[in-house]
Amino acid sequence: AIPIAALIIASAGIWLGTNRAILRWISDLRAIASEVGRGEYRVPVLQFAGAPAEVRGLAAELRRMARLIARRDRTLQQGIQQQKALTHELHHRVRNNLQVIGSFLALRENQVQDPAVGLALSEARLHVGLLGAVYRLLYDRGELTPVRLDQLLEAIVPLLRRELAIEIAFEVEGRAGLETVEIDTAIPIALWSLQALLLLSEHGPEQRPPICGTLSSSQEGARLCFTTEDRSQWDDDPISLRMLDGLARQIGGTSTDGGAAPGERAICLRWTPRTGPGQSAPDQRLSSADPASPQPRGSSRTEARSSRE
Repeated sequence: AIPIAALIIASAGIWLGTNRAILRWISDLRAIASEVGRGEYRVPVLQFAGAPAEVRGLAAELRRMARLIARRDRTLQQGIQQQKALTHELHHRVRNNLQVIGSFLALRENQVQDPAVGLALSEARLHVGLLGAVYRLLYDRGELTPVRLDQLLEAIVPLLRRELAIEIAFEVEGRAGLETVEIDTAIPIALWSLQALLLLSEHGPEQRPPICGTLSSSQEGARLCFTTEDRSQWDDDPISLRMLDGLARQIGGTSTDGGAAPGERAICLRWTPRTGPGQSAPDQRLSSADPASPQPRGSSRTEARSSRE
């Protein structure tokens, strides 16, 4: 019994000595390492004053590592803040430049006498104004953020309706408007919509039926169509048709031109969205005010068409 009791006493002494000399210090080091992992970089070295030399050395290295991590975090945060400031300034300058270009084109448009030249300047101004509207919508919060399709169309359709002096009835079917798009998709969609409406508003009688726009989605992808009724002869500019095809290819889609019924013309864009429906997007609405609007776009087109005739 005595040897067994001596063995138990020796084991207890070894356990207590090991716990006091090593194990409890290791537990403290583990707790501090967890705090460093959570972003708390203060390592109380004085806490390990009574620890063995090896443990004190390990605590000192842990403190040095925490200081290096904290220094790198501060450097990264400063770099991020500087990048945000530079990006904000860049966006501000781009927005101002677009407004200056639009105003300059508007002034020149009012001064020219040739209807064809005025029409070209009006189209250029409208392209610049549309880019500015999309740009403001995407950078509304100071950073580049995705935008829902319904928000994008709510921003550009009133602008096009006013500038082209045509009636546009637009409808979003189902959940198609919840698709989100980045800037490299939003800008081609906006420019494609402008070019399609230019083609549909260029021909036909002055009092034409309204242009109907629809946005829908299916398993095959998203579909944006503009349709109008017109029994006149269409004589489209081949450059405009190539622009429609080129803008559609930029987002991996196709542009089609036709009608489901006699006397009807429908220009449609089909593409596969890169993001799924229901993703979060900034719930902001953009005013369609244009910095320079000397006259409705439709009047210039009517004058140019009369001059050609």
